[in-house]
Amino acid sequence: SAYKALTIEKLNDFQIPRPPKEVQEKIAAEIEVFEQKESDIKEKIEELKAKINQVMVEAFTKTEDIVQIGTVTEIFNGGTPSTLKPEYWDGGIPWATLVDTKQKYLKKTERSISDLGLKNSNAQLLPVNTVIFSSRATIGDVCIAKIEVCTNQGYKNFVCNPEKLEYEFLYYILKNEAKNIEKMASGMTYPEISKALISSYKIPLPPLVEQQKIVGKINEIEDQIASLENELRDIPTQKEAVLNKYLK
Repeated sequence: SAYKALTIEKLNDFQIPRPPKEVQEKIAAEIEVFEQKESDIKEKIEELKAKINQVMVEAFTKTEDIVQIGTVTEIFNGGTPSTLKPEYWDGGIPWATLVDTKQKYLKKTERSISDLGLKNSNAQLLPVNTVIFSSRATIGDVCIAKIEVCTNQGYKNFVCNPEKLEYEFLYYILKNEAKNIEKMASGMTYPEISKALISSYKIPLPPLVEQQKIVGKINEIEDQIASLENELRDIPTQKEAVLNKYLK
């Protein structure tokens, strides 16, 4: 009653197709090709992810200028309007929560607030290219706003000084350093990173031109990863096509 389970009797009664042995061998051989391809792609993806990590490690080790994040960004907390006030909600101003910040670029949100909600809460309207970092309970989700947006109080939001810090470079720094930042969290109910703490976190600051080169290098690697992931998604369909070819 607590868990679903298959009984031996049900398994014994389960029917499967049984083509001739030579057909079974053809099916197994063709599917094995796709399984090997799947394994090779996964291995390549891990190698590419390791390359990204190495690029970020080099950014730290080869850069002499190490600064606190708060010296090259403005940091804004998020906020939530009262849920008891319907007039504070559904007014078209994008308002981000954890469901919205799983991809690199934030282009839309599930919920929105109104002008009244914005004025009567700690929420702040953030500019395009703000780097958004989840800092409460779930720590380490990071994305780049491609729309003007507000967030709930579970985020620290970074507006970079464009003369010193490339926003995509900060995105990769925070993504790479998320686990280290999480270790600094504290709180009685759930862990949280304070604004003061994240402001003092140290990051490498190579010249802007070098930051842009690093971002370009990582973007190229991520494009390769995305292409491989697309290939992975096609493999189950290709396996099914093999079965259909012989069994239908």
